[in-house]
Amino acid sequence: MPTRGSRELDLLTILVHAMENEGNDAAIFSDLEVGDLRPGRMRMGKAELFSPAVMDGLRHHGLMLNEVASRIENQFLQMTRDDRMIRAIKVAIVNVNLLRAVTGLNSRDDNFILSLVNAPFKSTLDDVFSYYQGTAPGSSIKVNPGIINQGRSTDPWIDYDPRVHGYAPFGLHFAIRGYIGLEPDPEHRGDWLTMRNMLRFPTHVHLNGWDFGHARKVDVRQGNGHGWLETEVVPRTPADGGTPFRCLLWE
Repeated sequence: MPTRGSRELDLLTILVHAMENEGNDAAIFSDLEVGDLRPGRMRMGKAELFSPAVMDGLRHHGLMLNEVASRIENQFLQMTRDDRMIRAIKVAIVNVNLLRAVTGLNSRDDNFILSLVNAPFKSTLDDVFSYYQGTAPGSSIKVNPGIINQGRSTDPWIDYDPRVHGYAPFGLHFAIRGYIGLEPDPEHRGDWLTMRNMLRFPTHVHLNGWDFGHARKVDVRQGNGHGWLETEVVPRTPADGGTPFRCLLWE
């Protein structure tokens, strides 16, 4: 199974653990190379890390990554104690991608599991911010009723709650190099739906077709490409009809 995409799950799990179990009011992950492009390689001090502008950004977006040129990367992650963002991380990054991994492990089609390498990366740059904004007071996330068997796709969309409607609307079959969540269309056998046909989030800044969240410049080089994929999957019993793989969701 690909392991590269597990980075975001590991790092954000550590940050959330630091606040929920260790009582911290803030948590930061930083690659050692963050700051290497600064004169003298000077690192950020507390005043810069928690400047008024940064705190305003965290209050609005809930999470901060690093900005490199025209893209957002994951060499730097910063958040403060924010119950809504903590919930967004558990739902839109950890639980969704655990279920995608289980779907891939239980599938007879190795393309699903081979594409999972990019799924957590996209969740961290995009979906978690959309979920966070969609759960703000006065806001909502809408789900296609045809996907959750509460009507047809042509009916008015309804408010989404993962505890009630499950995680399938996020697209648990993750294919096409991991950048588009796909799910079989229950009303049109053989067709496929993108995630945008299943969930409607409040919009953010559109860049290259993605909705990006919040980031800051931390003087670090652009990260490695995220298009690398494994070429084969180890044999696994569930794909041959054995006991299905399962996972425990983070609540």
